[in-house]
Amino acid sequence: MPFTPFHFGPGLLAKAVAPTRVSLTAFAVTQVFIDVETLYHLVRRDRPVHGQLHSFIGASSVGLAGAGAVLVSRPILNRFVPANATSGVAAERSVQAAVVGGLLGGVSHTVLDAIMHPDVSPLWPFAPGNGLFRLVSAEILEIGCVLAAVIGLSLLWLRRGQRRLVV
Repeated sequence: MPFTPFHFGPGLLAKAVAPTRVSLTAFAVTQVFIDVETLYHLVRRDRPVHGQLHSFIGASSVGLAGAGAVLVSRPILNRFVPANATSGVAAERSVQAAVVGGLLGGVSHTVLDAIMHPDVSPLWPFAPGNGLFRLVSAEILEIGCVLAAVIGLSLLWLRRGQRRLVV
């Protein structure tokens, strides 16, 4: 993907579908952590710009680290999220939701970037190459990410409105 924010669309949709089981924070942190590798290589003018962190193993490891970072920062989160927060927001404190969000973030990042960039090796170190490259066009991929974000935000907004009606 040309910009990390495109990756957030699938995360928003996952959060909307399973609000208590997915940490959007861990998902987003993982996206940014993985793309630090790309930024590093771009600044140094290294090739390839997508290295081991863009493989399923590397990205999953980063996802677990992202989940750990979110969990370590729980005292800070507790200052901003009330104890009686909705279950979807409270899930951001959950170990299980952080791990799921981090792993989902890592795997989805690898898939999306493998479709977009030829230098991603999703199955590293087991197999070289990229069988996912151009599985769909870049335009379709970006539209899909934006649609996932719109659908996810809409579902979250509708769910929020329903809670207000029930309360």
